[in-house]
Amino acid sequence: MPGLLVRGPYQGKKPRLSLDQKRELAIMVRQGPEDSGLDTGVWTSPIIADLVKRRFGIAYSPSQIRRVLHELGFSLQYPRQELSKADGKLQATWLEDELPEIKKKSKRTMAF
Repeated sequence: MPGLLVRGPYQGKKPRLSLDQKRELAIMVRQGPEDSGLDTGVWTSPIIADLVKRRFGIAYSPSQIRRVLHELGFSLQYPRQELSKADGKLQATWLEDELPEIKKKSKRTMAF
């Protein structure tokens, strides 16, 4: 019937990942990218989106993956810029040299 209002909460679209798949994804994220066969030590949403597509055959955008991860209890983390007892020179070297290299490697692993 046109114009009929439905009472109660709107159920929304059925999730594309099943509950079991979400549980498996949460375990994979907790175990780290190396355990999933990746050569990076840092998870990014594009890497996880690619992993979900390869493992479950379901395509998500990076922003959609961030929403799924949030639902699973994960949050976005940034490396601290300065640790209280850390060597400032070593930190600067890591941020300038090693972190960009880690990101480059993760982009290369996503290419088919």
